[in-house]
Amino acid sequence: MKKIILLVTIALAAAAACKTKKETAAVPPAPPLDCTVVPVTFQAVSDILKENCSRCHSYGSTPGGYDLTKKEDIKRAGSNGALVGSIKHDRQYFSMPAKAAKLPQATIDKIDCWVKNGMKD
Repeated sequence: MKKIILLVTIALAAAAACKTKKETAAVPPAPPLDCTVVPVTFQAVSDILKENCSRCHSYGSTPGGYDLTKKEDIKRAGSNGALVGSIKHDRQYFSMPAKAAKLPQATIDKIDCWVKNGMKD
């Protein structure tokens, strides 16, 4: 009788220890920024590019012909589509940043809004 109680106790303990995976709801992606509402300044874009791009695109090292520490090059890349196309990994452009993960979507959206709003200072 003691063996049966022991076996039942072990079985119940094992069953309690085996937890089923809790299903977690997938977090939906954040909606894209509303470019008509969110003002994005040149300084905000410049800071993003400085943090993520200046290791390669600055001070004489200008892959693709862009020094992304210079306002005129940033605006030129914004005007011709290279800036947004590259960070969105559009097939027509080289995916940037090279040899690194794609920028977060919220960051891409900020730059895209800046371009769509006329690349204002």
